[in-house]
Amino acid sequence: MPGPGLYVHVPFCHSDCTYCSFYRVSYRESAADAFLCALERELSSVPRDPRPATLYVGGGTPSALREGQLERLLTLLEPYRAPGQEFTVEVNPLSARAGKIAMLQAAGVSRVSFGVQTFDAVALQMLGRSHSPDDIERTFGRLRGSIPSISFDLIFAHPGQTLEAWSRDLRAAIRLGPDHLSVYSLIHEPNTPLTRAIEAGTLRAADEELERAMFLETIDQLEGAGFEHYEVSSYSRPGHRSQHNQAYWRQQDYVGVGPGATGTLGNRRYTNARSLEAYVREIEASGVPPREEEHLTAEDRIREHILLALRTREGLSLDAFEALAGRGLEEYCGGKLSNLLELGLVHESAGQIRLTRNGLCVADRVIVELMA
Repeated sequence: MPGPGLYVHVPFCHSDCTYCSFYRVSYRESAADAFLCALERELSSVPRDPRPATLYVGGGTPSALREGQLERLLTLLEPYRAPGQEFTVEVNPLSARAGKIAMLQAAGVSRVSFGVQTFDAVALQMLGRSHSPDDIERTFGRLRGSIPSISFDLIFAHPGQTLEAWSRDLRAAIRLGPDHLSVYSLIHEPNTPLTRAIEAGTLRAADEELERAMFLETIDQLEGAGFEHYEVSSYSRPGHRSQHNQAYWRQQDYVGVGPGATGTLGNRRYTNARSLEAYVREIEASGVPPREEEHLTAEDRIREHILLALRTREGLSLDAFEALAGRGLEEYCGGKLSNLLELGLVHESAGQIRLTRNGLCVADRVIVELMA
């Protein structure tokens, strides 16, 4: 039986995205070398048998590493590889050069998550992305012949975007033909440059009705093109769902390594310090990265189960919930399930509670209602 999935956080970026709150630092060759030395030592404490069910290298931007550094990273991960394993690496259109793509192919990478965000040149600049629409198409062409499964990340409802502009983005993505799309409404993360500009009145956030229209346009266009809407923000061709992300949504264990990475093992959840300097320093001193840990209570697990299960196409199993919580969902939420059913925000079928089309538009509110 496979072991927990393994997530590797590579913090380096060549872009300074105005909306991003993930832990990242500007690329420097010496810092990347120090990171790889520290990562090797942290990985030495991660069991190699059984091999991880999935392997995911994210960031930051892993492809920001120079070719020799990327080769070293892939070599460090070789002991965790297994036949048939989903092996995902995130790439950026500018840094995913032909030589790096060839390395990914040779290392057995089965899936690439490709940071497109938008095909609009002006919007790319506003979001702090350093690539152009031409770079997207060029890099996708290189990937298409080398990597079995390709996923695009797209963002909608950013300042100044119209419904027609978003519709063009979707058509451009469909025309290229990725196997999977992760499509997110822009989140105004605190203290990011974009959020500060909105708060200062320099940029204007999309209103709720426009955001809703864009979300529904996404569903209609992608399902019309043959994609399965299998999670609130995820769309897949048959056979190309993200196995790694599905493990998160099913509350399965996973190991996280690298600065800022999170892992969950049973009721223990940890997050490595969001500081490359502290990460390298502490591993050099003790072999263990600085991290915060928390113990997940039974109530934490129940609330997280509602949050994650309702985001998926399969929805929430009433029997599984009762086995976990020791009481039915209707009792747990104080009768609020009946109200949500009457409002048409969720529906029940074969013992599963799923969000309706209207419920998907207000998914966070529905979930909070059931957890309150």
